[in-house]
Amino acid sequence: MSEKEDFFGKTCVCLARVSTSAQDYQAQIDALHKKAAELGYTVIQDVKTKESGFRSYDKKEGFKELIDIMNNNKCRIVLCTELSRLSRKKILLEQIKQWFIDNKIQLIVIDLNFTLFDEQQNTSMTTDIVFSVFAAMAESEMKEKFKRLKRGRIALIKDGYSTGGKICFGYDVVKTTEKISGKYRSKIIINEKAAEQIRTIYDWYLNGINGDITQFSTEKIKEECIARGFERYLHSKRNVNKALKYRQYTGVLVKTCNRQKNSEYWDYGDTTKPKYVYSSSEMKLPMIIDKQTFDAVQKKMGKECTKKKADPTSPTGYADKSRKHFTLLSKLVICNACKGFCSGEYRIRKGERGISTHYRCLDHKPHGAHELSMRYLDFAAWSYCKLQYTKYHEYLKSLPKSISTTEIEKRIENFQNRKQSLNDDLTLLAKRYLDVKSFVNNDEIEREFIADSKKLQKAIAECDAFILRERENMEYQKRAVEKAWETGEFFSKISDNKQDMKKFIQHVVKSIEAVYHDLDYYVLKLDLRSDSYKYYSIDPDDYNANGLPYNNYIIIYKRDCLRPKFRLISANCEFDTNNKTFFLPDNAKGTLEQVFKDDDEVYFKSIVYKPLNIYDDDAPGGKIMEKLIRPEPAPPPPPPRKNSQKISSQ
Repeated sequence: MSEKEDFFGKTCVCLARVSTSAQDYQAQIDALHKKAAELGYTVIQDVKTKESGFRSYDKKEGFKELIDIMNNNKCRIVLCTELSRLSRKKILLEQIKQWFIDNKIQLIVIDLNFTLFDEQQNTSMTTDIVFSVFAAMAESEMKEKFKRLKRGRIALIKDGYSTGGKICFGYDVVKTTEKISGKYRSKIIINEKAAEQIRTIYDWYLNGINGDITQFSTEKIKEECIARGFERYLHSKRNVNKALKYRQYTGVLVKTCNRQKNSEYWDYGDTTKPKYVYSSSEMKLPMIIDKQTFDAVQKKMGKECTKKKADPTSPTGYADKSRKHFTLLSKLVICNACKGFCSGEYRIRKGERGISTHYRCLDHKPHGAHELSMRYLDFAAWSYCKLQYTKYHEYLKSLPKSISTTEIEKRIENFQNRKQSLNDDLTLLAKRYLDVKSFVNNDEIEREFIADSKKLQKAIAECDAFILRERENMEYQKRAVEKAWETGEFFSKISDNKQDMKKFIQHVVKSIEAVYHDLDYYVLKLDLRSDSYKYYSIDPDDYNANGLPYNNYIIIYKRDCLRPKFRLISANCEFDTNNKTFFLPDNAKGTLEQVFKDDDEVYFKSIVYKPLNIYDDDAPGGKIMEKLIRPEPAPPPPPPRKNSQKISSQ
């Protein structure tokens, strides 16, 4: 045997690679051993690896193992079944080929009958061309495979089949007997229990929890989900918010944009690539929420909760941005032009010592700076609510003298279960941290543990607050049904308390809109709360055929600012702003001038104006107000003159 023929020797290493743990490389090993026996080689070791063919050169664990074996055993022959077993990327295959050439290692690819070196231990141009062509084919083949898989996945998703991954809350995956592309597929179906909870939170957001329109925020919905023992997914404010925005619940075909980890960076170790990539796909799921309900929720989330900031602690459900004063009709007065809320404005006019108080639209530039007298509107709303109190008082007295606490106790139990679950998570987190710390001790792990434990501790504290509040609520309900308010005592107690007045008004009135105003008149339209109008009405018969209350208008004649006139109508009528005319029952009509000539009060009830004495503490703040409240002291008297004489009385 010549020296050249004996250079590579008669020992070899067999290289086998698969991409996933589910695949098996035994078939490759058998084929390689058979080929080695045919060539008369002795296999000293098999290199078997399960890793992606797209991994970067320095991240290929199988190739590193191969290098160690070749160096330790002085072996110079490597066998593999296909070129793609080395890598799926052309540029990496060229790097690996160069390593073989530099180290004089013979590479044999059995399906191509390819050898890197010829009998003279040289590489030829033909060898380089063949290697480059098949390397490009290996990369192109996998790219086409990925494209086919993606097209097939998109088609399955559009038809409602599961392709793996997380399933959205509200759905389950069940195996079917349907075969598509040679595989049994799983269908996505509705989980009726979870779907009913989703419909419930949509109803709560639109109509309020238990019909209380002021309780609709995602924070309140999260608390109610915990109290009612809903699925744990809804125990998070973030997940409640996601569920309220998930368009796929409507059953329509939705094009989604997904942010996902870039496999070239995370799996293949190519740090030159971006960490995350964006992909789009179309998804269609079974319908849980009808489109009309979904659109109504999106409108409320997008408009009312940004322009009209939500605050679940406020009786109206919206935040009172006032910080220097207490506004009686906060978040009730609506601008007729833009339908946004008017804000209370407190200021001192030039040359005047009194405070000017108005309701004014915050976004007044497009439609003019219209001001509504705060004193007139406050009196109108308070007078209207006083008229409605009689029937509500009868309703209070009809309440049972005792209540069942079973439901509230169940809610408290659900909060306690949630707290116990969080405590278990905290214990598990601490144990996991101690286990990891015993092997790896660095500041990053400690910071992560502290951040995660704080989140859990905060959630536990929230549960304690919920439990306390539920117990207080139970005691409050007991007191409320045991003792109903007396009419006279009620108004004598709260008429001088601005906060109590505000609460009562906002329990009755949903909104007040100045549908018309000029130099002489205000026409105010009062909208009652849908959950309470049955208990607030001047006349029990004041309902239309649909069971809804008639329109309520208050008309103010303000020409004489010291003695303004107020008229109220609660009937099946409409006001035409163009003609300044009321269209009344029995085809009657009435202009604004005729409203105040209705002395017999056939349609319009007269209200005597008595200014509310609740504005003493209102102030715009700042140095100007300090001067108004605390006038500058009188200057000291001038010193007596030296030549002055004392005048004595005769």
